[in-house]
Amino acid sequence: MKWLKHGLRALGGFVKLSSTLLSLRAFAHSRLKASMRAFREELIAQGLPPGAVDELTSYYRELGEALLGSLLSKIRPASLRIRTGP
Repeated sequence: MKWLKHGLRALGGFVKLSSTLLSLRAFAHSRLKASMRAFREELIAQGLPPGAVDELTSYYRELGEALLGSLLSKIRPASLRIRTGP
């Protein structure tokens, strides 16, 4: 029954790791949203026309989401493999 104990411990660790990665993803997206808001306010403060502000903010969001997707896709919980046997 020792194998069962080790298996459950590994499963518990995997669940904690998955939870941490999901929290990291949520935090990164919230920071992107906050930085987009600050970027938008700065563009408005510089006196850019509303159309330009919308276009630049949209482009900023696309780049940010692509960067987050690239960084976070490398640490997906599904990409982790549990090895069994020798």
